This record gives sequence, structure tokens and C-alpha cells, in this order.
Amino acid sequence: MITLNNLESYCFKDLNYTFYSKYNYAIIGEIGCGKSTLAKIMSNISSSINGSIQSNLKIGYVMQNPQNQFIFEYVYEDLIFGLENILSDKNEIIHKLINVTKFLGISELLERKISTLSGGEQQLIAICSMILMEYEVLILDEVTSMLDPISKDSLINNLISYAKSNNIMFIFITHDNNIMTKCDKIIKLENNKLIEIKKKELDVTLNYINKSLQINCDTLKEFEQWMLQ
Repeated sequence: MITLNNLESYCFKDLNYTFYSKYNYAIIGEIGCGKSTLAKIMSNISSSINGSIQSNLKIGYVMQNPQNQFIFEYVYEDLIFGLENILSDKNEIIHKLINVTKFLGISELLERKISTLSGGEQQLIAICSMILMEYEVLILDEVTSMLDPISKDSLINNLISYAKSNNIMFIFITHDNNIMTKCDKIIKLENNKLIEIKKKELDVTLNYINKSLQINCDTLKEFEQWMLQ
């Protein structure tokens, strides 16, 4: 269980909510509402201005940009580095690495240079790295944004299945309707509150968010054109 008590950052204030381990969550909301900021605070990457988080669970965070998580040149080096921090037996490290990479369908990437991977492949490696670290909670920030629709659907199905069978809580930060519908709970960050959205209300909520996204995209295009003048 993770309980947020009057959490405050530059994006929100007095945020209160309790996440229960038996559920997987999708956090949705408009651009700039503080979803990624909340994820970083919950995983102890950033600090809140005020408030507290009560939890005895080990929380990991898969960043929106996977390149921010890599240290080494080759995939296997990066994955083994994390495992060596929690396991001492070499055979156990190799066994775990083989099992998780096979589960995610990325075994053939182990000897590749990270710089040669596509964005989607890098996202898979970042996810693999966090799963290997045996976190009890994983917060995944737009982790399918660079994947094609078939790979995206397969990954989400596998992750939800993995979560159920290994008692892991996944919290997805997303705008993807497919991810939302596969999670147990959908919560929207809006006006300093995390509000649970019933699935029958999802279409209305998504239409509102998509309009907001379109407005932001149009504004950015206008700005880019102005800069080029």
C-alpha cells in the first residue's frame, strides 16, 4: 500500500490518495498536470515541497526517456550491473537475466550496443532493467510511446500477466486507451486531486484530454513556425 498525505510540488498541492497492492493503476491527465512529477516523488527520485508518502514497498520508476536510465555501452552490461547489486551468485544472475529477457522477447538484443537500438527497443530494455531489480511497485511513464501497436499490445498483456503472477503493482502513466482499459483502476490527476474514473466514463474523459493535447500540439506548431520566420 502507498498512501499520499497532503503531497505538494510545483504542479499540485494537498494531494491525497491510497494505492493498494492488489490493483494495477493507470494515471491519466492533461499535459503539465504533474503526472511525471508525482512518479518521481513516489519513487524517491525527486522530493516534494510538503507532505509525505507512507509505504514500506520498494518502488521503481521507468522514465519517459529510456536513455536517461542507461550507464553502459552494451545492453547486457547495463542489465547485469543492476543484478550484481542485489545478487551475489553468478549462476543466479545469468538464470534471472535469461528468464526475464526471454519473457520480454528481447534476448537477441543482449549483445547490441544501446546506441544502435530503436526507441521502442530502448524502452523494452529500460523496463527489463527495472523488472530484474525485483521492485514491488513499478511506475511506468509513457513506456509504450515508441512501440508499434502490435508490440505495444503484446507488452501490456505480458506486463499485466506478470504483475498478477508475481504480486507486483504496476502504475502506468499514460494517454493510451488500451493500457487504461487493461488496468484495474483508472485515476485522473486534476485540480490537486486523484479522481477514480469508472470505465464507462472513460470515453468522455479521453475526449476532453485529447482536445487538450490537440490544443497544445497546435500551439507548439504555431510557435515553431514563428521561430522559423
